[in-house]
Amino acid sequence: MTRGVTHAREAVAASQRAANKSAAASAEAPSQGAAVTSASTTVVTKHAAARASDRVVAKHVVHVSPTPHKVAAGAIPAQQAAVESELKQGKVVAVLFWNPKGADDVAVRKELQAVGKKLGGKLAVHTAEANQVGSFGSITKAIQVYQTPTILLVNGKGLTTTLTGFTDAFSIEQTIDEARQA
Repeated sequence: MTRGVTHAREAVAASQRAANKSAAASAEAPSQGAAVTSASTTVVTKHAAARASDRVVAKHVVHVSPTPHKVAAGAIPAQQAAVESELKQGKVVAVLFWNPKGADDVAVRKELQAVGKKLGGKLAVHTAEANQVGSFGSITKAIQVYQTPTILLVNGKGLTTTLTGFTDAFSIEQTIDEARQA
């Protein structure tokens, strides 16, 4: 577990360095009409997963991808297109950002896959490593991924619920039910 915490801290530090570098480059470059996306997201921590009263709403969260993803002008990243397609089909989409070397990450991936099988066509599951946050385009623009495992649950209205740390199948299912009702 200590190793997972260390890896998460290293990932956060790398992300912050990249964000600072990107911000400095943006400040030097002339503006090309780039917009800063802000949104409200519901954040659920692993300790608060069982208590709905412990929800926190984060406003004006800005995400800068640690690794740039080259996309042709006007094109939508493939992962974003897949998620949008699944949302149009009425599914709730789960995106797991994980580290294959972390014990909690592997356990959460198994729990999420079990929930996916149980819910069948009502849940679409995507997995990606933490450095692939930017590959989901506008889906993850307003989301901060500070640690692995992190599950993003997106409902058809665009509301994103974030579950971080070890999360069991029951908590995942409960959060999915709440996302559907929101």
